[in-house]
Amino acid sequence: ILVLFRLYELYEYCRLDGRGYLEICLLRMSSDEEVIEGLSDGSESNYSDVNNNDADDETYSSSSSSDESDGASRTLLFLCEEGILDKALLRVREWDEEYPPGTQPKDEKMSKEESDARSRIRRDILQKNPHNGNYALHEILAGGTSGNSAPELVRRLVYRCCADYPLESKRIFQARPRGSYGRTLLHWCAWSRAQPSILRQVLFAYPEAMCLRDDRAHERRTPLEISQRYWPNDPMTTTLREMRNTYVPYRLRLSVHLCIYRHFITDARTPFDKEDRKATGLTPRAWFVASVIGYALQREMKSLAMHIVSFIGNKAKIDAKTRTRRRSGQSRSKKRKKA
Repeated sequence: ILVLFRLYELYEYCRLDGRGYLEICLLRMSSDEEVIEGLSDGSESNYSDVNNNDADDETYSSSSSSDESDGASRTLLFLCEEGILDKALLRVREWDEEYPPGTQPKDEKMSKEESDARSRIRRDILQKNPHNGNYALHEILAGGTSGNSAPELVRRLVYRCCADYPLESKRIFQARPRGSYGRTLLHWCAWSRAQPSILRQVLFAYPEAMCLRDDRAHERRTPLEISQRYWPNDPMTTTLREMRNTYVPYRLRLSVHLCIYRHFITDARTPFDKEDRKATGLTPRAWFVASVIGYALQREMKSLAMHIVSFIGNKAKIDAKTRTRRRSGQSRSKKRKKA
């Protein structure tokens, strides 16, 4: 279906212009064939779900099959998919001039015209390809940011997403669609050797992406591992390494603190109580450590509790590529041999 869809686009472009679009369409057809092979090989599916909403599918199809070639009626996603980044950048510049990011007033203070325009901008930025799950930012970063339009376009889109849609845009930064081989935006920044300013923008928007891996067919690599493989001496690799070494321990300490706060402050459980330990599901050793910190929090010794938490996670690491099933299987075989 995807190949036929690209053939129809090829026919439309050749009928309208006949110049410059043949190579782009053929490249898109080859990439879609790779996606089809990835969908049919039965590999591990650890990606975010592709939304098959009928409304999104209808919007995407209608915008892709338009007969106008000036790009005015094309969606931002379609322009980025076809590599028409100059027109996409012009459109985003117009958005920023008329409706600067971070200046969205309340609904009752907006006119109907401004409300409709802002709704169109939001719909255009948050639109997802119903076939492969890619957003516009995935398409730009996967194609690289070495051109003249791509770096500015990415910076403007990321800034607007964080300023105007901080909650809704999270699904863009944490998306791992099949069309991108299970890679997040940060993975594509590492792959395409993005500029430091773009890397930091994407990194600060969703730092959790440093701990995520792409699909098994691409060796389940994190953004840092991709950068170390292809750009070992690049400043981007140094930035990713420093950020990971500080973020992973901080993430672990924050998770431990929130867990203990919920058990002993919100739920008011009794430290060192066996029945409460069974209710929480923690192991005896973990419950003992949590009880010590929880006791300090209940007695309003927050500084002592935070000092104890600061020792946690100094040597924390991201999960290994190999699963623990082999180890458990090996340990079972050893026990059987001993028996």
